[in-house]
Amino acid sequence: MTLIPTSLKEKIPKGFAYPIGAEVISHALDGVSQFHLLKLTFFWKNTFWASKYNARINSAGTIKIIEVRYSSHSQMDTDWNIYVHAVPSAESQFVRDQLLDNALPKLKERLLKAKLESEFFSWETSYDMAARSIFVGQ
Repeated sequence: MTLIPTSLKEKIPKGFAYPIGAEVISHALDGVSQFHLLKLTFFWKNTFWASKYNARINSAGTIKIIEVRYSSHSQMDTDWNIYVHAVPSAESQFVRDQLLDNALPKLKERLLKAKLESEFFSWETSYDMAARSIFVGQ
């Protein structure tokens, strides 16, 4: 099986883990027309400022886990980019299970409906740590 290429995988601090990897994502999205255009980036936090991200973690707030972006008009997102963000290690297995059971099948469904020559595509899934629940984009 072909893997979606990884353009960057940031080192994460102790106590965090990426809930899902390139092989699992590639398998889950196999067959979508954008597959050959997809690129993976693993950023440990979903905001530039570590202090804001850590505040969300410390308050058991909501964090983005996966974002998919594409825009034919943006210099940043000219590829179909999948951004994966780290979660606290203690939450990693729960988040992984929810991604496999719920979020990734919905992402595949959205990609199958999207046109390859779309001008814009945006999708994300977040994790509410206090409620232990995943919110999946439309």
